[in-house]
Amino acid sequence: MSDDDAFAASLDSSLSSLDETTVVRHVRTPAAARAELVAAAAVSCVVFTAPTTTGDEGAFVRDIYAQGIDIPVVVAAADREVAARAVEAGATDYVVRDDDP
Repeated sequence: MSDDDAFAASLDSSLSSLDETTVVRHVRTPAAARAELVAAAAVSCVVFTAPTTTGDEGAFVRDIYAQGIDIPVVVAAADREVAARAVEAGATDYVVRDDDP
């Protein structure tokens, strides 16, 4: 989940080059991500950029697990404090990213 198209395209390119069966689905909002997770049984990981458009990364992470979805959730953030809040809410890990694509 990201409103950063350049980041999403870069992630898609990197992950798709690892395995031709890898499929990256890009959504822009927490609501769209939740809908995708419910609709697609084959999702194996969530990567999202932070801060999110709603500004509550922790609620997004908690909501995923509250739905009984047991998959890794990784946050990509330029701000370590934002990433730490997502990890405190249950995100599996985080990566620090530059603001410059």
